[in-house]
Amino acid sequence: LPINPPKRMLLVKPSFAAYTLDSPLDTPARLYSAGISTMWIERINRDMVLTVSANPSVSGDKKEFGHRVRVFAMGAVGWDCIPDELRLTAGAAWLGRRDIGVVPAAGVEWRPSDDWNVSLILPRPKVSRRLTQSEQLESWLYVAGALNGGTFDVRRADGTSDELSLREFQTTIGVDLKNGRFGRGFCEVGVGFGRELQLEHSQEIVEFSP
Repeated sequence: LPINPPKRMLLVKPSFAAYTLDSPLDTPARLYSAGISTMWIERINRDMVLTVSANPSVSGDKKEFGHRVRVFAMGAVGWDCIPDELRLTAGAAWLGRRDIGVVPAAGVEWRPSDDWNVSLILPRPKVSRRLTQSEQLESWLYVAGALNGGTFDVRRADGTSDELSLREFQTTIGVDLKNGRFGRGFCEVGVGFGRELQLEHSQEIVEFSP
């Protein structure tokens, strides 16, 4: 939603995800998540940018889905110490999940040339290389990492309610397409590792291989 861009911008993104789960515990086979992500970006002055984000969401199995609202929240300030080349970012994010609370939203973004973008900002570092460019379309190849998962409301086999947290570290490779008229799209593949499932009330923990 353009609000006096590029000085002020509001980004709104709805989302829905479905997960298939195969666990030795009495956990549901399918989990769902839906939410709305909002991000406010404001340029404080020529060299500094403020970013504030909030993402209310509901997640769970088909019996408990929608019973609890969780909120992801993030705030960060970016400083262009070398304009159009080097930006330092400092901030923090509240993930709104049981297994992980606050994580840093900080790092450095470096553009050594028009064809490279190295974003070493937690919790999602990303390195991009431009492949092609025309008047209307750009294509980029990228490699990224992320901390994925979340907390879901579930119903156990004995009828009790519980909170299930999934955690994985993910590495992806993909292609990003940017169009001046129609926005952007991407396609990516990846692998997850360090996977872990945790049930809050019973304190059961299961580790998964990739």
